[in-house]
Amino acid sequence: MITTHFKKASLSIVLFFTSFAAFAAPVNDDCASATLLSQTSFCSYTSGTNANATQSSFASTCSGTADDDVWYKFVATGTSASITVQGSSDFDAVIQLLTACGGTSLYCSDNSGYSGTEVISASGLINGATYYVRVYHYSPYSSSTNTFNICVSTVATPGNDNCSSATFLSQSVSCNATSASSYGATSSGVSAGCGGNTDDDVWFRFTATSTNTTIKVVGSSGFDAVIQLFYSCGGSSLSCADASLAGGTETLATSGLTEGVTYYIRVYDYYAGSTSNSTFTICLTAPLPSPPANDNCANAISIGGTSCSAVTGTTAGATTSAFASGCAGTANDDVWYKFVANGPDANVSVQGITNFDAVVEVLDGCTGNSLKCSDVTAGQGLESFYLSGLVNGNTYFVRVYDFYSSNNYSNEFSICVALHGPLVNDECNNAILLPVTSSDNNLTSGTTDGASQSTALSCNGNSDDDVWFKFIASSDKDSILVIGGNSFDAVIGVYDACGAIALTCADNSSYGYAENAYLTGLTVGHTYYVRVYHYYSGSGSTPLFAISVYNGSIITSMNGSYATNKLALYPNPATSELHMDLSAHKNEVMIEFFDVQGKLVKKETAISGNNVVISLDQLLGGIYTVRVLSDGLSSTGKVVVVK
Repeated sequence: MITTHFKKASLSIVLFFTSFAAFAAPVNDDCASATLLSQTSFCSYTSGTNANATQSSFASTCSGTADDDVWYKFVATGTSASITVQGSSDFDAVIQLLTACGGTSLYCSDNSGYSGTEVISASGLINGATYYVRVYHYSPYSSSTNTFNICVSTVATPGNDNCSSATFLSQSVSCNATSASSYGATSSGVSAGCGGNTDDDVWFRFTATSTNTTIKVVGSSGFDAVIQLFYSCGGSSLSCADASLAGGTETLATSGLTEGVTYYIRVYDYYAGSTSNSTFTICLTAPLPSPPANDNCANAISIGGTSCSAVTGTTAGATTSAFASGCAGTANDDVWYKFVANGPDANVSVQGITNFDAVVEVLDGCTGNSLKCSDVTAGQGLESFYLSGLVNGNTYFVRVYDFYSSNNYSNEFSICVALHGPLVNDECNNAILLPVTSSDNNLTSGTTDGASQSTALSCNGNSDDDVWFKFIASSDKDSILVIGGNSFDAVIGVYDACGAIALTCADNSSYGYAENAYLTGLTVGHTYYVRVYHYYSGSGSTPLFAISVYNGSIITSMNGSYATNKLALYPNPATSELHMDLSAHKNEVMIEFFDVQGKLVKKETAISGNNVVISLDQLLGGIYTVRVLSDGLSSTGKVVVVK
């Protein structure tokens, strides 16, 4: 009996330690225990994991959530180094290079998604000095695989070293060659099937615009190219080309492709190894596709809704319209859309895809007047603008084309038109109910575009464009905040009933600044009415504002600066750029923008200072939460973007 009892106890102890070991943190969970890597001439991967890793004592200034970071270190063998991390199937790697544990952050890399390749090409290093590398999964939720490969090399690993990070290529009628190199590339682990040694393969991808596409690779004098076409990463090999020697031209003529499907191309040197002379050019040619259905204004595609519901379009194969554009660029590949206005204003947005540099023009007829041109951004940029003064029921036409005259097959974009219907709150008896919240952060968008005067003037200015809101008092001291657009000089009037005399008015600031109405002596549960209008006659060029009713907080908006948790943002509202006072932060900071649904829509790094300027060109009009992260300090604020 005693022996049996002892065996059971021993088994329990073994199971306990086995369970504990299964959930133990990695040995390199902390910077002080960083795993030493050797800097080699070419990338030689070491497998890694962050399973059960915990957050380090000092925060990352890179993007993502470093709650599962692990650490590596290396001794520099020169003044430069390339750090490469290849994530597993659902591991989205972020890399940070530092001078020491808790030291200066030198570089960050977060350019790819799941299973992508992250590369830091570091320069200015001190020969013999030790540097530290932090690796973590971008998301706050753990990866199911938690594995990756890492290397430190002297020769940089190409960004398209793996299929998951394949470089996108466009197709055209003639060969538009792209320069590339396999120098420093590693084997992808995909079986060859085409002959030769795949130890230096690099990857490209394209979306078929025709059933026939020709792939041409011209190798340098020391590069004997092999081409292989795949249906997908990890998929079957479709065809190969290996007919020439070093310095020759390989041509792979494909057929039977499916239009709209993305295919993958592997290129490597037939012989083992690679040198700095392992360079080549690659291009894709395909027959000119048929003109799209909306090639002419008469066949414009109908779009538009109450919110931005984007559709994908292309100018591939499009021809020049019979009447010229008065906007920038060359409209030799224009396509057409149309919408029917259901109110006085609308937002038009066109987002370029890959290298499409969109130009957008709005007209009141196929051969009518040009109302608006937009060409603010470059390739793959967002063109977004506000239209006012539209006539309800009229049809308007939108012309989209690529700024440049070449007709490449990567000319894809997305487009949406958000229509703003008749103002429901033009009269007091249709006032929109606003919630009373605990802070002034809960802003609701409003506009006076198309509004008419409802009652006699009882506050300053000209109330010919007044709109109405209402709220149910939660205390005797509720307050109202209105932030006007850049050309909107807000006036606030508060009433205890429709048609009554104003209890109070607020008109203390000018264009684009905040108006505050601090109310006292309110009756809890009673409904009060809020009137908002532009001080001057008409609604201004951007008749937009944001409004909030709140209780128990003190407004921090002063002279157009809307500060929350030490973060000052100005001007507010903003249009094309936003200024930030980040003097409370140190070194490099991460700046993130979240929309009203909490989705991350923009992120970038900057150096701290008292006037950091951020471009807003890629954001649509709306309300955004701004978060700044650096050295353990987090600051947040809200900004209203007016387009």
